[in-house]
Amino acid sequence: MNALHKEGLYKQISEVVDRLHLSRTLDETLHLASSSRNEIAHELCLGTQVDIESDQGRKRLVDQPSNRIRRISEAHLLVLAITALLTHEELPREDYLDAYSDRVVEWACSTAGQ
Repeated sequence: MNALHKEGLYKQISEVVDRLHLSRTLDETLHLASSSRNEIAHELCLGTQVDIESDQGRKRLVDQPSNRIRRISEAHLLVLAITALLTHEELPREDYLDAYSDRVVEWACSTAGQ
């Protein structure tokens, strides 16, 4: 019985993951998010003194965090979707889901108005 329940849950989770239109599998997405969080927390500032001196280095200082934040936001979407599935809640609208990662990156990395 437990195996049947797990199989059904796995199928439901797979359907939710497919609905999110992510470019990676569930495992890959969660692993990349974890690695990205660790990079932001522990390695982001390494080399900053050198990078700030060149255009290429400054570009890296902006691009690298935004790429990591995108990975984390994609994993957050997975957690949101799986939680909704388990609690029998409706997922947010598809346009919200499709734009979510872009909005998070913009919010976290925008320098407009500063």
